[in-house]
Amino acid sequence: MAANWRGCDVAFADVEHERDRADRAERQVEEGRQRIDELQASLADERRRIDGLQTDFADARTAAMITGCEAAALRSRLMLTDERRLPWWRRITRVTATDLQLQAIQ
Repeated sequence: MAANWRGCDVAFADVEHERDRADRAERQVEEGRQRIDELQASLADERRRIDGLQTDFADARTAAMITGCEAAALRSRLMLTDERRLPWWRRITRVTATDLQLQAIQ
């Protein structure tokens, strides 16, 4: 009879040990899930940051293109106004020289 009680005590100890192992495993799984959730939240934040940076970059690029176009328009406007200020004989030679250069290219 005493051997049976000892056998039961050993079995209860084994069951208790396995329950402890299962509890530890469940805690590790829960910690892993929490870590995954934290990393996913961090990833979402970084993606939002990247989206913001891409938007800022696109805005800056657009502004640069607009500025470049405005500068070209101002240069062409300046050429027109400068050309009107020249005496008529300088305007004719200037146009003729430009026409000759275009004909040479073609």
